[in-house]
Amino acid sequence: MVLATSSITTDPFVGRRSELAKLRDHIDAGRRLVTVVGRGGTGKTRLVQEFVRELRDTFEGGVWFTDLTEADDLEGVFSAVAAGLGVYLGERAPARQLGRAMRGRGRALFIFDNFEQVLTLAPNTVDAWSLEAPEALFIVTSRRPLELDGEHVLRLGPMPPEDGLRLFNQRRTHACRDFSQSPESDAQVTDIVDRLDGLPLAIELAAASMRAVGVFTLAAGLQVGTPGKDTLGNTLRWSWGQLTPPERLALAQSAVFQGGFTLTSAEAVIHLDAFGEDGDVMEALEGLADHNLIRILEPSPGVRRSRLYVSVRRFAQRMMKDPKAIIGPQGPLSGPMAWEALTNRHSAHYATLGRTEQLDALHRHGGDTRRHNLGSEIKNLLAGAEAALRTGDVKAAAGCALAGLAHFEIAGPLGSGRALATRALSPKTLPPPLRVRLLIALGNIMSLMGDADDAEAALEQAVRTAYVVGLRRDGARAESALGEHCRNQGRIDEAMTNLEGALAAQRHSDDPAGHALTLNRLGNLLALDRDLERVARAQGYYTEALAIAQGVGDRRTEGRLMSNLGSLHLDHGRMDDARRCYESAVSIAREIGDRRGEGIRLANLGGLLTESGATAEALPQLERALRLAREIGDHPGEALALTNLGEAHLTLGNDARAEACLRQGMTAFEDLKSPYVGAGRIGLAALHTRARRFPEARRLLDAAEPPLRDYDAHLYCKLWCRRAENELAATESGPFR
Repeated sequence: MVLATSSITTDPFVGRRSELAKLRDHIDAGRRLVTVVGRGGTGKTRLVQEFVRELRDTFEGGVWFTDLTEADDLEGVFSAVAAGLGVYLGERAPARQLGRAMRGRGRALFIFDNFEQVLTLAPNTVDAWSLEAPEALFIVTSRRPLELDGEHVLRLGPMPPEDGLRLFNQRRTHACRDFSQSPESDAQVTDIVDRLDGLPLAIELAAASMRAVGVFTLAAGLQVGTPGKDTLGNTLRWSWGQLTPPERLALAQSAVFQGGFTLTSAEAVIHLDAFGEDGDVMEALEGLADHNLIRILEPSPGVRRSRLYVSVRRFAQRMMKDPKAIIGPQGPLSGPMAWEALTNRHSAHYATLGRTEQLDALHRHGGDTRRHNLGSEIKNLLAGAEAALRTGDVKAAAGCALAGLAHFEIAGPLGSGRALATRALSPKTLPPPLRVRLLIALGNIMSLMGDADDAEAALEQAVRTAYVVGLRRDGARAESALGEHCRNQGRIDEAMTNLEGALAAQRHSDDPAGHALTLNRLGNLLALDRDLERVARAQGYYTEALAIAQGVGDRRTEGRLMSNLGSLHLDHGRMDDARRCYESAVSIAREIGDRRGEGIRLANLGGLLTESGATAEALPQLERALRLAREIGDHPGEALALTNLGEAHLTLGNDARAEACLRQGMTAFEDLKSPYVGAGRIGLAALHTRARRFPEARRLLDAAEPPLRDYDAHLYCKLWCRRAENELAATESGPFR
């Protein structure tokens, strides 16, 4: 499997057979870190992509490709790698979480492309991950070596003349199909390739210009200068000269995007109005693609994104900032003022993704596709927020930030979300509605990070501000979030007060997503109770929320509610209803690509099947849950799967396997400071009872009781059943037990 933030190209690969063989020899010899080194334009990325294409099936754990072009700090590296691996970064130690995810994939290949701008971070990333994941192999592309122990460097030099000629002719055929090849033209091409220093990207750019000029004109006009002296820059300037004025302006303005862009975004940000009817954005982009200056990618079916090569983007940005680079019918179209106007349009466009109606759409039909698309724009959103803050456009900055926070809350890293919210909240002139929404997002993220005091302060401020200025909808959302925070802190009465206040407001507002969320939170709160009347109310809240989620097409919330209903049914012995709900929740998680949710729900389903006597059915569910949790570095999910897997083996009489799983699960829950450490103690107590070590079983059950007493009714009942079994067995064993 290959998950890539940059799609693998389908263009035919030309040459570099000896370098491919050397790369393969390194990997076959078990060399775990290979860095492909070469200057810009030498084809490092393309070489590695071809290696992957030829050998992807030889890595049982998959091949995972991450483009680090836009990363410039540790958080940026973590975010890019997590996106490539499909990992939710919800822990305080993202480097360790990613290392666990890599380890969980076994013998897998991890490729980090364009590492040169984060070289100083190699010890905290690549080096640390290679230690954490001993079966993993790493290929890095960079302009310089990483200087790590165990690193093997493969240097890419110029293409041999014969390969350069083949590459030029292959790309030229695509650009100009009616070209008539002859010995004279081959001689000219050989000369062109030689003057281009055998640099693949420069050769491709020159070949693409054959659509507009002949080979003899190209050879005469392409004055590259001294070999090795900015060959690529000179070739880019030549290509620039072959563009039409609208294409030049479109290329220059494309430099404002980070991480690529859609046609919709291009048409909103790129302005070619100065050229009248000739200023068609789509037509200009197609021309740039023909010149090989823009890549058209399809990262998912039906979604097309345009992207500039790193070198091309830097060149285009210089052109856009140069007041003499682009002259239109009425005067200069480039320069510092033009660049500022461009960045303002960019910020304003991406700020629209943070509007209330756009974020509400994430919870309606097609919401998960919109979430995926939103994740693709995270680099543009971050750039848009920063640019808007620099110019004092606090509304645009807040809009970009709110859209980015919707992504970070779902996908992580939470630290990046916290930093973004804090920056967006810094202007004192921020309008109250935007401040409230940012405070809610910040409070939710800090609560997930375990920063209880800061989370509570942010949410309380959001509640006060919202109700003072009459923002009923936002106030209810803030109050609901505060109620959930109080529940997590064990302050049940405060939680109930806040949640019921939020619900009263939401019953009279047009906020189905917020309404369903509050109902779910109330259900979770009441489900902890042993009072049957309150449990019945919990089921009623879940059912009402489920109807709302199904009505608006919010599959993610629907899956969460089905899982919660399953747990409620399990707590009260309704095993068939519980199984139906869990199976539905698993199916929804698979449908929307929620691997973390799928793993947790499979673990719950496996636990239910074990308790229902269907242990043979439970084992494959639990083993898949464990595999999923390890692949995405989900420590809580791994702890749950291990604990339930231990119970399954306990039921089957596989005592050694049961003890190993239960102890691993208990250790993981202890690391997380989770009350569910008691679940492992309950299982280990049963093993001690079976081995007639009754005092040891009592000590484990005594230790398990306090955290579970007010936290999980089902496990608390199970604890007392195991206690009774232990005491009965001790009594039957004799008076001295």
